[in-house]
Amino acid sequence: MKLTVKKIMALMIAGLMLIVAMPLNATAVTQDVLSYEVTNGKATIVSCDQAVVGKLTIPDTWGGYPVTRIGEQAFSGCEKLIGLAIPTSVTSIGNEAFQMCYALRSISIGAGNPAYIDENGVLFNKSKTELIQYPAGKKGSYSIPNSVKNIGDNAFSACFDLTSVTIPNSVKIIGNNAFHLCSAIIKVTIPDSVTSIGEEAFSDCEGLKSITIANSVTSIGDFAFSSCDGLTSIAIPDSVKSIGHSAFEHCYALKNIDISESVKSIGDETFSDCRKLTSINVSNANKFYSSENGVLFNKSKTELIRYPSNKTDSSYTVPNSVISIGKGAFDSCGLANIIIPDSVASIGARAFINTTWYDKQPDGVFYAGKVVCGYKGDIPDNTVILIKSGTIGIAEGAFELTYEEAQNSGMIGVSIPNTVTNIGNRAFFSCSELKSVTIPKSVVSIGEQAFGYWASLDYDEKISDLTFNCFANSAGLKYAKENGFKYKILPASAAATDPTVATGSVTTNFNRSTTAASIANNSDMGNKIIVLAVVLTAVVLLALAAIAVLVNVKKKKKP
Repeated sequence: MKLTVKKIMALMIAGLMLIVAMPLNATAVTQDVLSYEVTNGKATIVSCDQAVVGKLTIPDTWGGYPVTRIGEQAFSGCEKLIGLAIPTSVTSIGNEAFQMCYALRSISIGAGNPAYIDENGVLFNKSKTELIQYPAGKKGSYSIPNSVKNIGDNAFSACFDLTSVTIPNSVKIIGNNAFHLCSAIIKVTIPDSVTSIGEEAFSDCEGLKSITIANSVTSIGDFAFSSCDGLTSIAIPDSVKSIGHSAFEHCYALKNIDISESVKSIGDETFSDCRKLTSINVSNANKFYSSENGVLFNKSKTELIRYPSNKTDSSYTVPNSVISIGKGAFDSCGLANIIIPDSVASIGARAFINTTWYDKQPDGVFYAGKVVCGYKGDIPDNTVILIKSGTIGIAEGAFELTYEEAQNSGMIGVSIPNTVTNIGNRAFFSCSELKSVTIPKSVVSIGEQAFGYWASLDYDEKISDLTFNCFANSAGLKYAKENGFKYKILPASAAATDPTVATGSVTTNFNRSTTAASIANNSDMGNKIIVLAVVLTAVVLLALAAIAVLVNVKKKKKP
């Protein structure tokens, strides 16, 4: 075969086109409705076509590789899948593998599978000590086998037609989201073998009216009973030591709650938006918490944790012993008047949201006692927030903005007086037009992300062009250093009573979408560079090959 320069060039171009067309990562391959990924000679199911209808049998091999794993959320959203047969070869199933399979009625396991077994369409581990998945499409009542010790995460999640469940006294752990969205269950009795109720374990069980917790449970997880609309009362047994944050949030029908002497820890906003709650009663023997007229405090009454939403008083005076008011403490209360003593130095986020008292506050910067709580209404363009002298605290999330609000915020500066001692978490979160902030020496505490962070669409990001003006050995300097911000040390002689106005550029806005796009573009550019490097390497190799061919052709032409 005679190779001319034109033919060699044609071969080079064809080769380059093949190289460019080849994907850099070709690990996942789709066959029929299932997509696989092969690693170390073993196939994993990574996804399933959500349009699949009826029953599906997973093959034990694919392309000569054994199918050994079902990946996380592999069948998520397959709402018309009715039955699933899992072969003997599968020995690993990822988290939430069958999430939102609302019609699924049966899961069967191949005979001799070393890791799993099924019984009446329900999936267990081999020894039947863990109930892994109850198909969401099964209807009626169910009794968990006596061998089960652990109800797995999401095991009964979104079983809308499950009307009742019997939990045997062999069960020790109820996993996260275990009965989430089981809206038809009316009554649950937790036996005296259970020690832990997981996060969101019974959340959004809207029909649940009665829950009995045995005197063996030591912890109730975050959001464990949140949004159980029909729950009217609950008694926390003496065994419980911790109640997670928002554990009973949005339990609209909950009227009263009793907290035993054993409870050592109660999370933030545990009873938030319980609209019919009239009293929270704590055992006098409890060493960590107390109650007074149905209001929840810590033991020494230095922190007011929760005022019941449905107490009928129109006015309330916070005791003089209180120095801190917790997150959402007065949320959804009908109080028209709340009297805050000068002793209160810190206030948690959303403390007065949805209250009559808040509704009565005029637009602009508003205060609760000597703590500035935020700005009511829209902040006008080119606004410098002037915090009045005598203020001792800036509340958590006081001027925090959502992503949407931050696009049109008019705040360009803030003046913090030298009477302020503490600044709460996220107090100025997403206030991206603050280009410099002066922190007076009086400030001894600055909370997490109080300044210099904003929420992009996917994650919290640092505002890179923020500068702190602060004193040596101060809380302001510590915050700037720990968070990697620029700073300037003010002379000790600097008057702490200066206006400390942090001005920003009025015409130049911090463009979040551009920044996010730049990050994405940088990522795309990195990928392009990799592809270009591969292509250039191929060009060099093909060129060397072409030269070698030409040399050989010339040698053959010599006499």
